[in-house]
Amino acid sequence: MLTFKQIDALYWTASLGSFSSAAEKLHTTQSAITKRIKELEAYFQVEVFNRSSKKVVLTPKGEEVYQLAIDLINKRDSMLYKLTANNMLSGTLRLSLSNFLIQRGQIYFAKCVAERVNFKLLLTRIFQ
Repeated sequence: MLTFKQIDALYWTASLGSFSSAAEKLHTTQSAITKRIKELEAYFQVEVFNRSSKKVVLTPKGEEVYQLAIDLINKRDSMLYKLTANNMLSGTLRLSLSNFLIQRGQIYFAKCVAERVNFKLLLTRIFQ
């Protein structure tokens, strides 16, 4: 059976170019990532990575599987967002930021937070 853990392992290994980097990203061990990839390969009877060099490289079939994995991950994330969006808080978020914080890019962070939690963002400057 195919699992999202296997799909995530494939995606991050291919994206980051190594099993150890994928393990770090997914907060697990390299052996767990290797196991997930081997299970995926055994289930579909296909080799997705060429392991002959230090950096893992997708095989042609692996590239196809990788593109499908991206689609699945996007669909999963979209589903999770839509299912949890109804439970989100909403309202107005008022922030007063100093010029220093505004120059340091804190507005971008505040906008991202406001969009994620469905808040209207009102910014005012504090002059020093």
